[in-house]
Amino acid sequence: MTHHFTDQLASAVRRLASPVVVGLDPRWEQLPDAFRTSDASWEAQARAYAAFCNGVVDVVASLVPAVKI
Repeated sequence: MTHHFTDQLASAVRRLASPVVVGLDPRWEQLPDAFRTSDASWEAQARAYAAFCNGVVDVVASLVPAVKI
């Protein structure tokens, strides 16, 4: 049986007892210093964004039903 996204989301909201969705919209200037380097090339920024966003997802995965990138 295939479940629609909305069914999966509603199930996760019930299971976690939380309707909170974490939104990720990283901006270079707002990333914590630990993620930014003096190399502001596109590649370095992409690695920094990936590291930051993956870290956030790892922390909130068991707490919220969804993450919006």
